[in-house]
Amino acid sequence: MLFRSLAVPRLAEGLLSLSGNAAFDALDTGGTYDDVDAVIASRDRTVGWLDRGKHHAQLSWALMTKAQALPPEAGGPLFERAVAEAERAIAQAPAYGFAWHQLAHVLMARDGPSQRVADAELSSIAVGPYENELVLPRLDILFAVRSYIDQRYDDVIDSQARVAWKRDHLEVVRLVRRNGAADILRRALAREPSMLPSDFDFAISDPNIL
Repeated sequence: MLFRSLAVPRLAEGLLSLSGNAAFDALDTGGTYDDVDAVIASRDRTVGWLDRGKHHAQLSWALMTKAQALPPEAGGPLFERAVAEAERAIAQAPAYGFAWHQLAHVLMARDGPSQRVADAELSSIAVGPYENELVLPRLDILFAVRSYIDQRYDDVIDSQARVAWKRDHLEVVRLVRRNGAADILRRALAREPSMLPSDFDFAISDPNIL
């Protein structure tokens, strides 16, 4: 009986979110307004029935994605909703790293670098240090808000940078160039004996990496 009582909500959750799953995946590869609206509608239905952190976080991401494509006066209310949904995700699942990252992401998209963005990203790392899908997006934000991060977190940033470097040299070079963060990556690599900062110096000077 207990198994069945647990299985029914999970089944309902799957059925409620199913209609937006394909659209959610499509957004990762440059989806359309229809995809965004499908995710928003799907996650709105899901959180209305099952109040779970991951769906609030996904709803926040979809709202943010739509807001970014609109003029500021039209996107503003969507950004406000996206921030609120990220905060609800954290309230429901404070140990869910993606929720904290989504809060950092939407605040960054709305307002640019800030202490609040830095604090949210550091919280994301604290509750889930090595989430594969977040390694590169986290590093992008950490680079962008580095002036708001105290030096006592240098080891945290360096650790994320080394993991990202192992995963995707080319993308890390792009993040470094976009954020002017070459000094941080050199420091991170220098702290790991098996890694050579000279490898990064060679990569960042490669004109074929755009």
